[in-house]
Amino acid sequence: MAKKTIKLTSIEAFYIEHNPDKSPEQLALEIKKPADLIRKHLKKIKPKETPQVTEDGIPIPKAGDFFVRNKRYGVTVMTKQAAEISDEHRRSNAIKQNQSGFIRPAKREDA
Repeated sequence: MAKKTIKLTSIEAFYIEHNPDKSPEQLALEIKKPADLIRKHLKKIKPKETPQVTEDGIPIPKAGDFFVRNKRYGVTVMTKQAAEISDEHRRSNAIKQNQSGFIRPAKREDA
């Protein structure tokens, strides 16, 4: 006899994703699916990114938050604020990531 595979429907997956406070066992009883299947689905789900915050608790904006999008025409435009944020990010990470051991201050000849 062929092995029967059990899959989650899109509605069941939606229900699981939108009830993170319930345990896999509780969800299994409610939707009548095995708890192992629910655990497997929960592992696949990407956790939501927590925004970086300053010491004051203010979230640091990302450059992507300042892009202007027009879905009707499929156009995305970078605003001045997005360009400034990306330039600042590029400046702060350029030396740290790529050339931290190679950049040396120039020798001065005091004559």
